Amino acid sequence: MQTVEHVSVTLPLADFKQLLSEVVRAEIKASRAFAPKIESDNLLTIKEVCIVLGVSRPTVYAMMKEGKIRYLYLAKNRLRFNKILLLEDIAGSSQGSSK
Repeated sequence: MQTVEHVSVTLPLADFKQLLSEVVRAEIKASRAFAPKIESDNLLTIKEVCIVLGVSRPTVYAMMKEGKIRYLYLAKNRLRFNKILLLEDIAGSSQGSSK
């Protein structure tokens, strides 16, 4: 059986808020150390991909579905494309079609 320890401390509310804020800030900083670094300079929106490739939005979605281009979601509605990977994917698919 696991033992549960309890600590009871009396603190003024302002001190408790400060302590809680410091703990949360430290946890966020620690979690960011393990998150992959994303350079926003190399990220394109779907609109920018359409312009770069000279295709429509439905064509980009079809290419994503077929696995022809790599993408990532930064959040629920934040679809992005790494510029370098996109160019590699396009170069690779054009070489594959000429063989």
